[in-house]
Amino acid sequence: MRLRRTPPSAGRSSMDRFRRERRTTIREGWRDWAILTAMLAGAVVAIAVADSWVRVTAAAVLGFLAAIALVMWTAGGHVSNLTWSWGAEGERRTGALLEKLGAEWRVEHDIEHDRGNWDHVVVGPGGVFVIDSKTYHRPAAVVGDELRCGRIRTSGGVFRGSAVKLKKALEQRTGSATWVQAVVVVHGDFSQYVLEHEKVTYVAADGFLDWLRRQPDRLTERSRAGFAQAIVEIARSAAETTCG
Repeated sequence: MRLRRTPPSAGRSSMDRFRRERRTTIREGWRDWAILTAMLAGAVVAIAVADSWVRVTAAAVLGFLAAIALVMWTAGGHVSNLTWSWGAEGERRTGALLEKLGAEWRVEHDIEHDRGNWDHVVVGPGGVFVIDSKTYHRPAAVVGDELRCGRIRTSGGVFRGSAVKLKKALEQRTGSATWVQAVVVVHGDFSQYVLEHEKVTYVAADGFLDWLRRQPDRLTERSRAGFAQAIVEIARSAAETTCG
């Protein structure tokens, strides 16, 4: 079974959501953007026609306004939209890690379903894994049945539900029972490093591959091939539904 190399689609859904939110934010705040654009145009005109000292001042103003515009655009028009951009970056980083797995592993990314998407689905000797990527810029920790970072809290039930949904989809296609392990890869400060809690494994990004490779063999080569093919079919079906 050949390894599927990480395609550009890792993190696609999160980045698409970021772009949609940015468009919405800019449309809603079009007056502010119109004023900023007019000021930029005014600074350019001043540089072109004004005297030397005015030209220098206009150039400084232009640089300042351009920096503001760039920051606003990068942030998606509002700081709240950054979480989607960070999410996409985390998924791309996890995808890059998964590229390092051997040929006995099969990897699919960003598979949509009726309630969202699976960031990464992996089939290997150690079983079937549905992997969620989380990126934080402050320390994160599992408290109770939640992954917390400041005011951001994600219930472990979200990750378990994702695994159960994939399990049912696989069993429907293959007719074979299997266990799907929910895994959360944390990009950022995660001092608990590897923590298994309520059927969810939380692992720091720099220890993720070692943890995955150390999992005991649970699937035969034939079983891996069957589940891998089913995942490919699920991904293809999801893509066709989205395009349709």
